[in-house]
Amino acid sequence: MNFEQMTEQDVLIRNYRRMTEAVREYVKELSFYARRMEYLAERDPFTGSFNRTVLPRRLKNAIELAKISRLGVAVMFVDLDNFKLVNDRYGHDTGDAVLAEIGLRFPEHASDMCCVIRQGSDEFVVILEGISGQDDVMGFVERFIAALSQPIDVGPEKITITASIGISLFPEHGDNVDTLLHQADIAMIGAKAVPDNSFCFYEKKMSEAQDRVRLTDELEASPEA
Repeated sequence: MNFEQMTEQDVLIRNYRRMTEAVREYVKELSFYARRMEYLAERDPFTGSFNRTVLPRRLKNAIELAKISRLGVAVMFVDLDNFKLVNDRYGHDTGDAVLAEIGLRFPEHASDMCCVIRQGSDEFVVILEGISGQDDVMGFVERFIAALSQPIDVGPEKITITASIGISLFPEHGDNVDTLLHQADIAMIGAKAVPDNSFCFYEKKMSEAQDRVRLTDELEASPEA
């Protein structure tokens, strides 16, 4: 092999290495953007919390893990009180800013076993894993309520937000996603009866009362025979 052939070979090797490195960087960028898109697809743009598409999967996984660990899971349905008045009085931009601040206050008082999900415009669902009883849940709720009670600056004024929180527990109140969410929602309606940052654990009598109300409504709506 002469000098000219060796030089050409060296050039080909260098070009191959450069091309390989360029492909490697391109693949790395694609992987980054794919992870970024996956992250954004699961996140609420205003609060940074998970969005509602994540809820069924995360709660199902929490239940399955709890069956193995023999620990409990709490599902908290958090409804911000009279949030529509904030939008009506200050505008939707201010409402979005308030939601963003509330989204920040959740993780400040959460643990690694906590998942916060924005369920609706002014509704959040919190999944607490690895709990041993109601005391663990009450500790989180009390810390969150204390944080929520701090006024939020909106220009020249301050807004204080309150919430009604309904709580269901696995396995006491249900053993599947739909039941636990339904019971937490019922408990939240019970919490609404008490103003200003109230919370309520699900009780069977709440479902019985709701069934009676629904039956009464159906009877009143049915045409006379």
